[in-house]
Amino acid sequence: MLLKKFFIFILFILKCNGQCKISNPFDLSFKNTSLFCKNEESIPLLINQTRNFTYQLLDENLASRIPKYYDKNLIQEFGILKTQDIPTVGGKFDVLLFYYAQIYGGEVELPVLEQGKLRFVPEGPFDNGSCVFYTINFIEGCGKGGFNEFSYNYQQPKFNDDAKLIYKTFTITGNNLFGANAIVKNIKTQDYNITTELLNIEHNKIEFDYDQLMYYGNWTVYLDICNSLKIETFNFINKPVIYTWESVDSGKGGIVTLYGKYITTKNNTTPTITIGNQNCIEVTYISTKNPVPMDQEIISCELGPKNESGPLLVQIKFEGEEAIKDNFQYDQPTIFSVIQIKSEIDNDKNLGKFLIKGKKFKSNNIIPVVMVPNNQTYISEFWYGQNTAPINETDIIVDIPLSAFPGYLKLVANRNENSMVESQIFSSFIIEPIITIISSSDTQGSIITISGSSIHAFDFNKTPIDIKVYISENICTDFSNGNGSFITCTAPSGIGKNLPTKIKIPMANYIQNDLTFSYYPPSIISNEQIDKNRIQIIGKNFGNILSGAMISLDNYKDINIVSIDHNLITIDLPETISNIVELKATIGIDPNNNMISQTSNVYNLPIIPYIQNVSNVDCIGGEVTITGLHLNDNMNIYFKHENPNRKPIPCSKIITNTTKLATCVVIGKNGQQGNSTTYTSGKNLKVIGNFEKKDIFVDGKTLFSFNPPTISKCSNTTKELYDKPFEIIITGNNFNRNNLSVTLDDGRIACKSQYILLEFTVISCNLPAFKYWKDYSEQKYNVFKNLTSNITVTVDGQSATHLFYFDLTGADPKFEEGSAVGIIVGVVISGVIAAATIIFISVYKYNRYIRLKTINKILEKTF
Repeated sequence: MLLKKFFIFILFILKCNGQCKISNPFDLSFKNTSLFCKNEESIPLLINQTRNFTYQLLDENLASRIPKYYDKNLIQEFGILKTQDIPTVGGKFDVLLFYYAQIYGGEVELPVLEQGKLRFVPEGPFDNGSCVFYTINFIEGCGKGGFNEFSYNYQQPKFNDDAKLIYKTFTITGNNLFGANAIVKNIKTQDYNITTELLNIEHNKIEFDYDQLMYYGNWTVYLDICNSLKIETFNFINKPVIYTWESVDSGKGGIVTLYGKYITTKNNTTPTITIGNQNCIEVTYISTKNPVPMDQEIISCELGPKNESGPLLVQIKFEGEEAIKDNFQYDQPTIFSVIQIKSEIDNDKNLGKFLIKGKKFKSNNIIPVVMVPNNQTYISEFWYGQNTAPINETDIIVDIPLSAFPGYLKLVANRNENSMVESQIFSSFIIEPIITIISSSDTQGSIITISGSSIHAFDFNKTPIDIKVYISENICTDFSNGNGSFITCTAPSGIGKNLPTKIKIPMANYIQNDLTFSYYPPSIISNEQIDKNRIQIIGKNFGNILSGAMISLDNYKDINIVSIDHNLITIDLPETISNIVELKATIGIDPNNNMISQTSNVYNLPIIPYIQNVSNVDCIGGEVTITGLHLNDNMNIYFKHENPNRKPIPCSKIITNTTKLATCVVIGKNGQQGNSTTYTSGKNLKVIGNFEKKDIFVDGKTLFSFNPPTISKCSNTTKELYDKPFEIIITGNNFNRNNLSVTLDDGRIACKSQYILLEFTVISCNLPAFKYWKDYSEQKYNVFKNLTSNITVTVDGQSATHLFYFDLTGADPKFEEGSAVGIIVGVVISGVIAAATIIFISVYKYNRYIRLKTINKILEKTF
């Protein structure tokens, strides 16, 4: 065998199961190196140390994995890279190995791993195609561990809850608590180290019994985990308490036995006990005996005969501490326990049979009566048990109502008409509940009712009973009492049907595991489509777990749920869906099939179309092409003018080729004269519409226009224009009456009296006689005698222009000189005119002047 140098990285990979790899195993700088496991989580790696070592090589297969381009002689560093720390319990974990070595005919061998005097031979190698890994069985430990030069850390200790002290037993739970030492301290005693024999250490719990902890006083428990890796202190203040007692005969006195907690001391120092006005002497500690609970202590003393009336006060005085309890009576019965006889329940009478164990139940002239509360009010409402039949001095069997409130039971012993004694209240009294049904809750978490019999959330003193209702892993809160046949609590939020439910009532030593609980099924009430591709579903009991919901729309199952919150689900619509679809919400989806899902009612969901673009048509009407999303044959589409007096123009006979492409038809409407609210013409009309009484969505830039007018030809003028009005005939397309105008010569001349001769295609208009035009003159005539100009037709804001020719050739214009007012003077003198004739002509000329002036005014207004 040859000894060769090699470079090895060792990574401790927790729970890797061999499905791990180094992102760049050949990067010798180790920079940005990460470990990727099957769950796709990236865990940063840390370089722990670097060393140079020499080992014997055996496994040629591993050596063959070394990249050929590395100079093996230069690779001598050794590194340990590790991930999560090892639990203190130890166990088998995978170790990923990469190393490089120069092979001279030998084999590659792993180094022998030693920890102390123990030798560890890795199991493997295992090759998963991504890496070669081994398995090492780590021993339990804490802090740091190591094999030869390889070091690793154990996980840090952690406490889950506060420590508990029950009687004399200290308990705390957590994780990685191996290697603990415990010290108990008291200000009046010496520190006490809990010995290994007493200390019960598990990796998730530390527990020990120490008799001193059941004595009164202030106690401190110090825990040192793994040689001061973690130090915690826990304080307990034990105050003495008297629970009950065994009374004595009033005529003779005798030995009084007191039961309580923390009424003993470390060195059995005798306390002072007084009952009423008497000292109770010969104080003695007694070992615990049945039927007293194990967490109670017993002390006895000798009391003389009764020398005062009424209930008496009991006092136990210690050094600096005392315990007080009243209502001591001679000949008083004592209750130690109440046991329900479960096989004897009379549901018809709502009664259960109970065995009461104690002392002084049967003696001469004493008839005990059981007293329990029948509801949570006052003593006048108490129920006195019947059929009380003491079996002997220590046992009674009695019928008690199943509705009796817990926390209060006592015996009333009548010695005679003038004397009555009562036992101490037995506060641990509780009837085992019988739970039959749990009501449902909405997914937000609401008040639920837990029904049955003998079920209470509070005892008679209105102190909460420690009751736990677990719905799956969640807890019901805010309990309230009913009448003994039910309680209520607030369920946690959640989803699902027939969820496993557990009810625990430690006071009754009661656990029920066979119950189930269901949230209300989802219900769809309405919807709101907020844009072209997104819908909000409004309803109830959707939960708030995104992965726990599924939406179906007809045959579409893979619907993207954007958000969910109990009463509202937001989804994205598939682009190819349209019309009215069946919507269902399934709540309680669980990939592990650990939950029963619930499906909502079927809701007919209208998918509101979205219009992205529309094509134009001629005023005569025609087919409009529509592009968009969710288009369907049943939608209504209109084109609306800005003028509110104009009626929307319908586009009917909708046919969808696909949900993204459709056509509709506009029917043209035309008239000869005047504007109309229904004529089809105009540009930039707003696209509106509806489907199932909801407005459709339209792109903000989408507008509809009728095609503008076009002129193919028009008649030109002749010499007739000079003396009389001239009609112009214009042929083209998209002519309509709304806001129709015709102008010539770049709009300087209006052609009046427009008229539609043939729908949408031929119109006419009239020019007045040229000689009546404004500024009529020889110069103007010479301009228009033979002029190439233009004519413009405007329909509803859209215009078309065409060449137009003025031709007055052949006209016989007359131009006469006159005054500025246009009076034409024509005087023909033939012969001798009498003075009267001259006057007549003057009057005639004046009247003609007035007429011509009036005509000029009319023409000026017209042109």
